[in-house]
Amino acid sequence: MNDYFQNQVNTQGVYFLIGTDNQTGKAMVYIGEAENVWERLKNHALNKDFCSEVILFTSKDDNITKSHVKYLESRLIEITKEIERCLLDNSNTPNLSSLPLPDRDSMEEFILNIKLLNGVFGHKFLEYQVGKKKVILTAEINTVEQTETYKVSEEAEFNLNVKNILAKVIQTDEEIIVLSGSEVSEKKSKIYGS
Repeated sequence: MNDYFQNQVNTQGVYFLIGTDNQTGKAMVYIGEAENVWERLKNHALNKDFCSEVILFTSKDDNITKSHVKYLESRLIEITKEIERCLLDNSNTPNLSSLPLPDRDSMEEFILNIKLLNGVFGHKFLEYQVGKKKVILTAEINTVEQTETYKVSEEAEFNLNVKNILAKVIQTDEEIIVLSGSEVSEKKSKIYGS
């Protein structure tokens, strides 16, 4: 292991042990924090036999303290429990550490980056699934030139009325799903912007 990598791992941070539950075959994750992530991971190697992948997050500038990583661990466990997208190997939820408001805001931004990067690695346990949280929007579109663009951070359900054809779709971070009962046009049309 090169010195730079070892220095990055021998510091405080949060980590995910990801794998499959041996009994159910479902995805499983353990979320932890440590002042020295490398030492903690060596300990887990002996007793977390479900784990096949490790993802860890530290700070390159050592500006994350023990209170910060305890806050991150608590919030990440809370989010994972709420979303229920995989089994959680943690037996309890640690208390949320008390941080000043600017530090909490900074850690919430850190969590957004963790969600994004975990998604890039193919792990969606920090993201809502289809049907969990919805923002209902209605759009009335009569011609292509009058299309509206909606930017939403959570899953959104759209009721579309295009040339008297009614359709319901859900847009998620992963896909667009056309719901049953939606109508489609018999004629093909060119899709602009593709």
